[in-house]
Amino acid sequence: HGASWKENPECSTGPPPAPVDSVDKNLVQINVTPEELDKRIQNFIERKRDQVNISNIHDFLPGRGDEEETCARVKAQFVRRSDSKGHLKIRKVHNEWGPQTVQAEQKPVKQECGLPAAIAERVLAIEHYLNLGPVSPDIYKRLKAMEERIASLQAISPEYAHFWRNKGADSVKQEETADYTFSADDIARKIEQLERQAT
Repeated sequence: HGASWKENPECSTGPPPAPVDSVDKNLVQINVTPEELDKRIQNFIERKRDQVNISNIHDFLPGRGDEEETCARVKAQFVRRSDSKGHLKIRKVHNEWGPQTVQAEQKPVKQECGLPAAIAERVLAIEHYLNLGPVSPDIYKRLKAMEERIASLQAISPEYAHFWRNKGADSVKQEETADYTFSADDIARKIEQLERQAT
């Protein structure tokens, strides 16, 4: 008597059941079947491919007649447009409204401190640049606040301190009036050095 196969009812040989996602229905934006979703994706891909084909025909097939059967892949010839420097399309957008078109509000220059408008504007610009908050109307207190802020910036970044140091007028004059005396040998050596560098 031969052995016969006996199926184990506890072991299922079919595909495992698909996991059920427990997602809140309020979070789902597209409620369609998977077949409908695949169809929409395929239609989108076909529409984009048609747009690219039309663009290629426009850019690479000059003077295409309707009776002529050809395609851009076998008869490609770039058609240069009058307003184009290359084959990439350049589109200029004119924004009627946006961050570039809206001017930043300029704070009116305060005349309370008794300063001329030009000086008051410069002081306000420096205060804005140094990130100084509400300031006193007294110009001396404002200058002191600016000096303290500059000193704190110098303490944080000492490598920039030399930009703020005032050079004496005498040192500038000495640099401008310094005379150099070269002998003929010095000039000849300099010419030889420059010729060696050039070759």
